Amino acid sequence: MGVASRRALEKQIAAGEITVNGKVAELGCKVDQLDTIRINGKLIIRPANTIINTRLIMYHKPEGEVCSKVDEHDRATVFDNLPPLKNSKWINVGRLDLNSSGLLLFTNNGDLAHKLMHPSSNIEREYAVRVLGSISSLALKHLQREFKHIAPRSKTNTSAANQWYNVIIIGGKNREIRRAFETCDIEVSRLIRTRFSNIHLPKGLKPRNWQELDLKLYNLPPY
Repeated sequence: MGVASRRALEKQIAAGEITVNGKVAELGCKVDQLDTIRINGKLIIRPANTIINTRLIMYHKPEGEVCSKVDEHDRATVFDNLPPLKNSKWINVGRLDLNSSGLLLFTNNGDLAHKLMHPSSNIEREYAVRVLGSISSLALKHLQREFKHIAPRSKTNTSAANQWYNVIIIGGKNREIRRAFETCDIEVSRLIRTRFSNIHLPKGLKPRNWQELDLKLYNLPPY
Protein backbone atom coordinates (compact mmCIF):
# COMPACT_ATOMS: atom_id res chain seq x y z
CA MET A 1 0.00 0.00 0.00
CA GLY A 2 3.03 2.28 0.29
CA VAL A 3 2.11 3.58 3.75
CA ALA A 4 4.39 1.51 6.01
CA SER A 5 6.79 -1.42 6.06
CA ARG A 6 5.42 -4.95 5.92
CA ARG A 7 6.51 -5.64 9.49
CA ALA A 8 4.85 -2.46 10.75
CA LEU A 9 1.64 -3.33 8.92
CA GLU A 10 1.66 -6.83 10.40
CA LYS A 11 1.89 -5.33 13.89
CA GLN A 12 -1.01 -2.99 13.13
CA ILE A 13 -3.09 -5.89 11.79
CA ALA A 14 -2.36 -7.91 14.94
CA ALA A 15 -3.43 -4.90 17.02
CA GLY A 16 -6.71 -4.61 15.10
CA GLU A 17 -5.84 -1.17 13.73
CA ILE A 18 -6.52 -2.00 10.07
CA THR A 19 -9.94 -2.65 8.55
CA VAL A 20 -10.90 -3.89 5.09
CA ASN A 21 -14.40 -3.00 3.92
CA GLY A 22 -15.40 -2.23 7.50
CA LYS A 23 -14.10 -5.49 9.00
CA VAL A 24 -10.97 -5.92 11.11
CA ALA A 25 -8.20 -7.31 8.90
CA GLU A 26 -6.46 -10.59 9.64
CA LEU A 27 -2.92 -11.63 8.81
CA GLY A 28 -2.82 -13.19 5.36
CA CYS A 29 -6.09 -11.68 4.11
CA LYS A 30 -6.07 -10.73 0.44
CA VAL A 31 -7.00 -7.24 -0.75
CA ASP A 32 -7.05 -5.45 -4.07
CA GLN A 33 -7.41 -1.87 -5.31
CA LEU A 34 -11.21 -2.07 -5.09
CA ASP A 35 -11.21 -2.72 -1.33
CA THR A 36 -11.73 0.08 1.19
CA ILE A 37 -8.82 0.05 3.63
CA ARG A 38 -8.52 2.13 6.79
CA ILE A 39 -5.64 2.42 9.25
CA ASN A 40 -6.75 3.69 12.66
CA GLY A 41 -9.90 4.95 10.96
CA LYS A 42 -8.03 6.89 8.26
CA LEU A 43 -9.01 6.00 4.71
CA ILE A 44 -6.23 4.88 2.39
CA ILE A 45 -7.04 6.69 -0.85
CA ARG A 46 -7.46 4.55 -3.94
CA PRO A 47 -6.05 5.57 -7.33
CA ALA A 48 -8.41 7.80 -9.30
CA ASN A 49 -8.97 5.17 -11.99
CA THR A 50 -10.64 2.83 -9.48
CA ILE A 51 -13.46 5.25 -8.55
CA ILE A 52 -16.80 3.51 -9.13
CA ASN A 53 -20.48 4.39 -9.10
CA THR A 54 -22.04 3.28 -5.84
CA ARG A 55 -24.76 0.65 -6.01
CA LEU A 56 -26.93 -0.73 -3.22
CA ILE A 57 -29.21 -3.74 -3.56
CA MET A 58 -31.44 -5.73 -1.23
CA TYR A 59 -31.50 -9.52 -1.37
CA HIS A 60 -34.05 -11.94 0.06
CA LYS A 61 -31.90 -14.58 1.73
CA PRO A 62 -33.51 -17.99 2.18
CA GLU A 63 -32.61 -20.39 4.97
CA GLY A 64 -29.69 -22.64 4.08
CA GLU A 65 -27.47 -20.07 2.36
CA VAL A 66 -24.21 -18.92 3.95
CA CYS A 67 -23.02 -15.30 3.97
CA SER A 68 -19.59 -15.94 2.49
CA LYS A 69 -18.34 -15.96 -1.08
CA VAL A 70 -16.84 -19.45 -0.81
CA ASP A 71 -17.98 -22.22 1.53
CA GLU A 72 -15.68 -25.08 2.52
CA HIS A 73 -18.68 -27.43 2.64
CA ASP A 74 -19.79 -26.38 -0.86
CA ARG A 75 -23.10 -24.98 0.38
CA ALA A 76 -25.03 -22.32 -1.53
CA THR A 77 -23.97 -18.76 -0.72
CA VAL A 78 -25.82 -15.45 -0.80
CA PHE A 79 -23.45 -14.31 -3.57
CA ASP A 80 -24.59 -17.01 -6.01
CA ASN A 81 -27.68 -15.10 -7.16
CA LEU A 82 -26.35 -11.52 -7.20
CA PRO A 83 -25.96 -9.60 -10.47
CA PRO A 84 -22.45 -9.47 -11.97
CA LEU A 85 -20.34 -6.35 -11.44
CA LYS A 86 -17.70 -4.83 -13.69
CA ASN A 87 -14.55 -3.40 -12.06
CA SER A 88 -15.95 -3.81 -8.53
CA LYS A 89 -17.35 -6.45 -6.20
CA TRP A 90 -20.29 -6.92 -3.85
CA ILE A 91 -19.79 -6.38 -0.11
CA ASN A 92 -22.43 -7.73 2.25
CA VAL A 93 -23.71 -5.27 4.86
CA GLY A 94 -23.77 -7.52 7.90
CA ARG A 95 -24.76 -11.18 7.93
CA LEU A 96 -27.56 -13.61 8.68
CA ASP A 97 -26.77 -17.06 10.04
CA LEU A 98 -27.40 -20.24 8.07
CA ASN A 99 -30.86 -20.87 9.55
CA SER A 100 -32.08 -17.26 9.31
CA SER A 101 -33.68 -15.59 6.31
CA GLY A 102 -34.87 -12.22 5.08
CA LEU A 103 -33.37 -8.88 4.14
CA LEU A 104 -29.68 -8.53 3.33
CA LEU A 105 -28.04 -5.47 1.81
CA PHE A 106 -25.10 -5.47 -0.59
CA THR A 107 -23.05 -2.58 -1.95
CA ASN A 108 -19.96 -2.17 -4.09
CA ASN A 109 -18.75 0.72 -1.91
CA GLY A 110 -16.65 -0.17 1.12
CA ASP A 111 -17.18 3.24 2.76
CA LEU A 112 -20.96 2.85 2.60
CA ALA A 113 -20.74 -0.72 3.93
CA HIS A 114 -18.55 0.49 6.79
CA LYS A 115 -20.97 3.30 7.68
CA LEU A 116 -24.01 1.01 7.65
CA MET A 117 -22.31 -1.66 9.77
CA HIS A 118 -20.54 0.56 12.29
CA PRO A 119 -22.12 0.56 15.79
CA SER A 120 -21.95 4.37 15.94
CA SER A 121 -24.61 4.54 13.20
CA ASN A 122 -27.18 3.11 15.68
CA ILE A 123 -29.15 1.47 12.89
CA GLU A 124 -32.26 -0.54 13.76
CA ARG A 125 -32.80 -4.07 12.50
CA GLU A 126 -36.28 -5.57 12.76
CA TYR A 127 -37.08 -9.29 12.78
CA ALA A 128 -40.05 -11.61 12.78
CA VAL A 129 -39.23 -14.30 15.35
CA ARG A 130 -41.14 -17.56 15.81
CA VAL A 131 -40.63 -19.41 19.08
CA LEU A 132 -41.77 -22.79 20.36
CA GLY A 133 -44.14 -22.61 23.30
CA SER A 134 -45.09 -19.58 25.34
CA ILE A 135 -43.00 -16.80 26.88
CA SER A 136 -43.53 -16.22 30.58
CA SER A 137 -43.91 -12.71 31.96
CA LEU A 138 -40.52 -13.07 33.69
CA ALA A 139 -38.81 -14.12 30.45
CA LEU A 140 -40.52 -11.29 28.58
CA LYS A 141 -39.18 -8.74 31.06
CA HIS A 142 -35.68 -10.12 30.53
CA LEU A 143 -36.03 -9.92 26.74
CA GLN A 144 -37.34 -6.37 26.96
CA ARG A 145 -34.03 -5.44 28.59
CA GLU A 146 -32.09 -7.22 25.84
CA PHE A 147 -33.93 -5.72 22.86
CA LYS A 148 -35.04 -2.23 21.93
CA HIS A 149 -38.52 -3.64 21.31
CA ILE A 150 -40.34 -6.97 21.49
CA ALA A 151 -44.08 -7.50 21.00
CA PRO A 152 -46.42 -10.25 19.75
CA ARG A 153 -47.19 -10.09 16.03
CA SER A 154 -50.74 -11.37 16.63
CA LYS A 155 -53.30 -11.05 19.41
CA THR A 156 -53.99 -14.79 19.05
CA ASN A 157 -50.39 -15.65 20.03
CA THR A 158 -51.31 -16.95 23.47
CA SER A 159 -53.07 -20.12 22.28
CA ALA A 160 -50.70 -21.06 19.45
CA ALA A 161 -47.98 -23.71 19.79
CA ASN A 162 -45.71 -21.50 17.70
CA GLN A 163 -45.75 -17.82 18.62
CA TRP A 164 -44.52 -14.95 16.48
CA TYR A 165 -42.92 -11.78 17.84
CA ASN A 166 -41.59 -8.55 16.36
CA VAL A 167 -38.09 -7.84 17.66
CA ILE A 168 -36.05 -4.69 17.08
CA ILE A 169 -32.35 -4.45 17.93
CA ILE A 170 -29.67 -1.81 17.46
CA GLY A 171 -26.52 -3.05 15.79
CA GLY A 172 -26.63 -6.79 15.40
CA LYS A 173 -24.01 -9.00 17.02
CA ASN A 174 -23.56 -12.60 15.91
CA ARG A 175 -26.67 -14.66 16.83
CA GLU A 176 -27.70 -11.90 19.25
CA ILE A 177 -31.43 -12.67 19.12
CA ARG A 178 -31.09 -16.44 19.32
CA ARG A 179 -28.69 -16.19 22.27
CA ALA A 180 -31.04 -13.87 24.17
CA PHE A 181 -33.93 -16.32 23.81
CA GLU A 182 -31.66 -19.25 24.71
CA THR A 183 -30.84 -17.62 28.07
CA CYS A 184 -34.58 -17.93 28.82
CA ASP A 185 -34.67 -21.57 27.61
CA ILE A 186 -36.81 -20.54 24.63
CA GLU A 187 -36.16 -22.11 21.24
CA VAL A 188 -36.30 -19.92 18.14
CA SER A 189 -37.70 -21.95 15.23
CA ARG A 190 -37.78 -19.17 12.59
CA LEU A 191 -35.96 -15.85 12.33
CA ILE A 192 -36.65 -13.46 9.46
CA ARG A 193 -35.11 -10.00 9.07
CA THR A 194 -37.85 -7.70 7.78
CA ARG A 195 -36.21 -4.27 8.04
CA PHE A 196 -32.80 -2.61 8.07
CA SER A 197 -33.03 1.08 9.04
CA ASN A 198 -35.82 2.48 6.83
CA ILE A 199 -35.42 -0.26 4.21
CA HIS A 200 -38.19 -2.88 4.40
CA LEU A 201 -38.27 -6.32 2.79
CA PRO A 202 -41.04 -6.11 0.16
CA LYS A 203 -43.69 -8.82 0.23
CA GLY A 204 -43.25 -9.30 -3.51
CA LEU A 205 -39.51 -9.98 -3.36
CA LYS A 206 -39.20 -13.76 -3.41
CA PRO A 207 -36.30 -15.69 -1.81
CA ARG A 208 -33.09 -15.74 -3.89
CA ASN A 209 -34.13 -12.54 -5.67
CA TRP A 210 -32.63 -9.05 -5.45
CA GLN A 211 -33.80 -5.48 -6.03
CA GLU A 212 -31.84 -2.33 -6.83
CA LEU A 213 -32.21 0.54 -4.33
CA ASP A 214 -32.05 4.29 -4.94
CA LEU A 215 -29.68 5.85 -2.40
CA LYS A 216 -31.62 9.13 -2.46
CA LEU A 217 -34.89 7.45 -1.47
CA TYR A 218 -33.30 6.14 1.72
CA ASN A 219 -31.50 9.35 2.68
CA LEU A 220 -28.08 7.82 2.01
CA PRO A 221 -25.18 9.89 0.66
CA PRO A 222 -24.14 9.22 -2.95
CA TYR A 223 -20.49 8.48 -2.03
